[in-house]
Amino acid sequence: MKPAFSRSRTFRRSRQTAARARTHQQHGRSALFAVLAFALVVSFGLLYVGQVNTVATSGLAMEDLDRTIRDLQRENQDLDLRAAALRSLSTVEQSSRVLQLQVRAKIEYLPSIPETVALSQ
Repeated sequence: MKPAFSRSRTFRRSRQTAARARTHQQHGRSALFAVLAFALVVSFGLLYVGQVNTVATSGLAMEDLDRTIRDLQRENQDLDLRAAALRSLSTVEQSSRVLQLQVRAKIEYLPSIPETVALSQ
């Protein structure tokens, strides 16, 4: 009788051991899944932060460029106004008085050059 009892006890122990091994294996798989899921979430989080940082930096650079464009346009308008003022008749007359330029009474023009420059022989 003793051998029958020990077989049954051994059989129960082997079933319990197999069940524990399956449970341990399932816990190992779920732990591995949890670690992979956590790593995936952290990776996506870092990627998101990097993208937000890139967009913010690009926005600041665009704002600086827009400000530079506005400043240059304003400066261009000021230069156009100054050029128009310098071309005005009153400015030219005033400059001619400062440089002591005189008005010519008789204007002499140079004779025109004939169209034929070289003579054929």
